[in-house]
Amino acid sequence: MGGQEWSLPAGSGRYNWRNLGPDNVPEVGSLIHRIEEFDNPPFRTAISEVEEFFAAPARWRTIGAFGAENNLVAYAQVRPRLLVNEVVCEGGVDPRYRGQGLGRTSIAWQRDQARALLDHSRPGRALFYVEDIAPDLSALLLEAGYQQTASFVDVSRDLTDPIKQPELPYPFQIVAWDQELDEMLRHTLNRILQDRNPGPGYTAEDWATRRGAFTPDCSFLALDKTTDRSQIAGFALSSIYRQDWTAVGNRQGYIDLLGLLPGWENAAIMQSLIAAVLKAFKKRGFATTGALLPEAADAFTRRLFLEAGFKVIGTSTQYAIETPACEAEDNSLD
Repeated sequence: MGGQEWSLPAGSGRYNWRNLGPDNVPEVGSLIHRIEEFDNPPFRTAISEVEEFFAAPARWRTIGAFGAENNLVAYAQVRPRLLVNEVVCEGGVDPRYRGQGLGRTSIAWQRDQARALLDHSRPGRALFYVEDIAPDLSALLLEAGYQQTASFVDVSRDLTDPIKQPELPYPFQIVAWDQELDEMLRHTLNRILQDRNPGPGYTAEDWATRRGAFTPDCSFLALDKTTDRSQIAGFALSSIYRQDWTAVGNRQGYIDLLGLLPGWENAAIMQSLIAAVLKAFKKRGFATTGALLPEAADAFTRRLFLEAGFKVIGTSTQYAIETPACEAEDNSLD
């Protein structure tokens, strides 16, 4: 990763850009609330999530634009994912201050920061995730050189409908999440990722930071009990985003991470994990369960979600600037 110091966009006569930190949590939370109330995405950002902006690994960078009255009118953030050599970009502009170049300035700053943070000895990319209710942002990203690289579908399942329990053959067993199994899962995923893309893997801090809304009692693992030493065959890790309930219109639980490990690609395991999560959220009195699926998800996964009763309720798009590996680091994102 580049060791370049933080830089800030050049100020204009009307707006001054500054680094943001923990003391700015109330201002950032208020700004994001105004943006989300105006744009009305299918989620809401809790103040605890804003706090995580500044409690996260030190390489996360967040800046804000302040107006003449020292009021925060825009923010921009970059979040490196070191393991996969990606930088995720996020931000927004107060609806009352749009059309004045703040969005373009933010995107240019994020591109510069990604250039500094990416490891140019291997392929990398800068990423934006955009709800399809935000065409203006999509246009700005395309203008800045980003390309559409993936699409996603939001799916939801009504928990008042019956939940079918599939038969899970021996030697597999669905078990409730616990800390020991979670650590075992982290190490297992690190070994798989290491084989595909050598790197340091998920640290305990990385693993925890990714799951600020994690809900242990609605999370499960599938174990292969062939031997006395059980192996993890699959996992379903869930979350509760209470701040989204107003936008969603009901009490919704969420499947954040769902997968089968190599060698255990078995429909009954996946179906059993999904059913276990649905039953757990229903037991807690939730109305629906949601998930986010890549539009290009394999037919196997999509079919299992549809068979489990999920329906498509929305879409979003990933935009990226890809960076090839280079022998000599030229920090190019062109």
